[in-house]
Amino acid sequence: MKNIFCSIGFHKWLLCKCLRCGKIRKNYHIIVNGTCITCSEELTEHQHDWIACKCRTCGSTRDTNHIWDTCYCAICGKENIDAHVWTNCICKLCNKIRDKDHKWAGCICEICGKIRDMEHDWDQCICKKCGKEEHIWEVFEERTHSEFPITYKSSGGLSSDRQIEYEQISIVDITYKCNKCGKEKTVSERYGPTGIV
Repeated sequence: MKNIFCSIGFHKWLLCKCLRCGKIRKNYHIIVNGTCITCSEELTEHQHDWIACKCRTCGSTRDTNHIWDTCYCAICGKENIDAHVWTNCICKLCNKIRDKDHKWAGCICEICGKIRDMEHDWDQCICKKCGKEEHIWEVFEERTHSEFPITYKSSGGLSSDRQIEYEQISIVDITYKCNKCGKEKTVSERYGPTGIV
């Protein structure tokens, strides 16, 4: 017997099956090993419920019936490479950038902003257009100082049985200076008894 609500179209759906009247709708099956886990209906691979290029039931896609939104399918996201309208390196429709037909102004493309490693406009060591830095580093200063970290060794007994050990670690701070622009950078290296720490 049909429920009064179901007879006027107000089904109580649990995925593909109405909990009141048992009616099955084909669009909401959850298929595991060829059988719907809600209604137990056996479904083959060929019973897809296609919306354009994508099956609503299992999510698989096909390469037909795409709904093109500019250069991409609005349903599955596939690219239509023939739909692009290129202005040099950028598509007018979707703003995709391709790696050809750039309009170079020195090291930067005027259209998409891509940077290439040639034709820089150098101001000493920094390109005025893209900001790339290229320094000629030379050792300017070296300073060495030591640390003595404490390590404790226990013989397993009382706390008074602990032995304190000191291990000398030498730290070398090397300052480099660019001989073109004068910029400096410092690198620290730590050395213990067995080498670099």
